[in-house]
Amino acid sequence: MADDNLKVPLIGLNTTSNTSYTQPMSINLSTEANNGSKAVEILNKIRISSSISERLTKRKQLTKRRRLVSDIMCLVGLLGVCLMIIENELAFHNTGEYQLRFIIKLIITVTTFLLIVLVFYYHSVDIRLYAVNNSIDDWKVSLTPSKVLAIIGEAFICLIQPLPWLPDSYISSSANSSTSTHVPVNVILSIFMFTRVYLVCRCLIYHSTIVTDSSSQSIGFLNRVKFNFKFILKAYLTQHPVLSLAVILFTIFLIASWCLRAVDYNSTKDGQLAFLDAMYLFMLSLTSLGYGDLIPSTNWGR
Repeated sequence: MADDNLKVPLIGLNTTSNTSYTQPMSINLSTEANNGSKAVEILNKIRISSSISERLTKRKQLTKRRRLVSDIMCLVGLLGVCLMIIENELAFHNTGEYQLRFIIKLIITVTTFLLIVLVFYYHSVDIRLYAVNNSIDDWKVSLTPSKVLAIIGEAFICLIQPLPWLPDSYISSSANSSTSTHVPVNVILSIFMFTRVYLVCRCLIYHSTIVTDSSSQSIGFLNRVKFNFKFILKAYLTQHPVLSLAVILFTIFLIASWCLRAVDYNSTKDGQLAFLDAMYLFMLSLTSLGYGDLIPSTNWGR
């Protein structure tokens, strides 16, 4: 009896424990399954948010790097243009500083080589930034044929410079053979160096408040607006029409006047056209007045 009394509570305890714990175990399994699915969703959200934060961080770094490279390219390009003007002015005044002119041409060559390297590096950063903005894993997908042509064209524009090893060979540019009016090859190459002004335009884009403002970027991204130079120029012309037009026209006036001075040479008169005379002649030609007191001496000047 003692053994039976001892067995009853153990059996009852075991049976009650089995019956009482059978249903909660099934509830716990379903609860764990629900919790597991929620945990998976939470992990997916964490992964998505972490990937988005990584993309935003990488985008910010690449944007700063692209702007910095653009600034360096602008400085290097303008340095080459300034050295080109100095070298040509020494040649126009016949100072005889051939060694100094050769050294300046070598420095221009070094800056040109550096500018070419910066062009390729800039576009590599720009391609990676495009891949990050469009969630592209492989940046090679962003390298389209049009992009390749743009890189080659920009490198070719930056490659133009006066050649230091080129002798003083001249191209005849006068219709009258009796006058020895010629334009040096390096002067022609120097004029085409002014195409580097596009670097200033690109620098203005990245330093414009329209591009640097986060709200403007968000609105532009939602409306698929490209913040290129055309858009920035329209914005500046709308906000500051007088100042923008004055800066553009004055820049064109100075560059065109110096180019006219560079290509106009008359050996029978005063030699190279003076800069003030070139400015005066350019204004007469632009306004189509033509008093006749100054006329170009070369076909390039005409």
